[in-house]
Amino acid sequence: MLDKPIDQLVKADIDELVTEEISERRDFEYKQLLPGNSDGDTKEFLADVSAMANSSGGDLVYGIAELKDGSGQPTGLPASADGLAIANLDGELRSLTWMLHSGIAPRLTRFELRAVEGFARGPVIVLRVHRSWAGPHMVTFKNTSRFFARSATGKYQLDVGQLRAAFIGNESLANKIRDFRTDRLARIAAQEYPVPMTSAVNLVLHVMPFASFDIEESIDITAVASAKPQDLRPFGATGWNHRFNVDGFLTFSSGDKGSYAYVQVFRHGVIEAASSFAVIENGETGKPRKKFLSASWIESQVVDFVRLLLGMYEKWAVGFPVAVSISILDASGATIPYDSFMWPEPPPPVDRDLLILPEVILESSTADVPLLMRPVFDAMWQAAGHKGSKSYDQAGHWTPKQ
Repeated sequence: MLDKPIDQLVKADIDELVTEEISERRDFEYKQLLPGNSDGDTKEFLADVSAMANSSGGDLVYGIAELKDGSGQPTGLPASADGLAIANLDGELRSLTWMLHSGIAPRLTRFELRAVEGFARGPVIVLRVHRSWAGPHMVTFKNTSRFFARSATGKYQLDVGQLRAAFIGNESLANKIRDFRTDRLARIAAQEYPVPMTSAVNLVLHVMPFASFDIEESIDITAVASAKPQDLRPFGATGWNHRFNVDGFLTFSSGDKGSYAYVQVFRHGVIEAASSFAVIENGETGKPRKKFLSASWIESQVVDFVRLLLGMYEKWAVGFPVAVSISILDASGATIPYDSFMWPEPPPPVDRDLLILPEVILESSTADVPLLMRPVFDAMWQAAGHKGSKSYDQAGHWTPKQ
């Protein structure tokens, strides 16, 4: 894959492939022409794309002639970047998109097309296929029903054993994500914190890139440390410190007696943000104390933090999608007060100590965080007897309370 966001590619980047004699590899392939109109051409195109989606992802670059050896066989090296003679560029891009949407199952959702102008015959088209976590994907055009993957020497059809391993691999990924979350919550419940806390943690947000669990992924912790301080601000903190630790990089609220919130960036890209402010107790002296769940505060903190974090993942070259989860500890007996005095009865309390809310999947750095997080927020409010989150208007627009 070209080492650049696809929307930033320019002619010089394509020319450099030729002048530097960049060879094809597992995640990169040259094509002189776009797929033709025959069924065979369409099947070949879909096989190329699904093979990349089922492997590590990559770029297909159309409009570059490939160098041939003495016997006329392709060498994998570029000969020239002449571009494509296209009369209707928009029509060609729509046609490619239609083929991808209609000829592969499950449907591919993460691919990008970019036309780079300035070449002798016309534009060079780059099709970027992202590694898919919803596969394996099958070519279904004209009842083909075949699965492909890609190696350093090109694509190949999956046999029964390889196909079984592909399906098991996706199940294993889900288990790894679930096991990580479970292990971290157990450690937090046992008060095994990365920094001394003034009181027990009762809110934990996990943002977990799928790629972190698939291979021995790691990120540049020094790049994390160079981020803007406010980007890794612990929940509710007005002042905070930071340091490296054995797990990666840590920010934590500052105070003489300890911290009340922290953000742990793990070396494989997972981020854990925790706070002691989600569940609070108060009451008059001499009377039973009441426990409250700060639902609106949680929502605002999470949305703001995740929005910043998605952009940071893009900078750190951490792949998408990511799973986002919220867990609330010491929740039993907490209520979310009604915002009206017209209700005759007090709201019911949460009925369990550990409130594990549903996970959501965010596909890109531009994901609509409030929209996608709404099922999670609704579940939090419903745990305390409400119909759903009060931070959305009747049209479903995000309208958080200040």
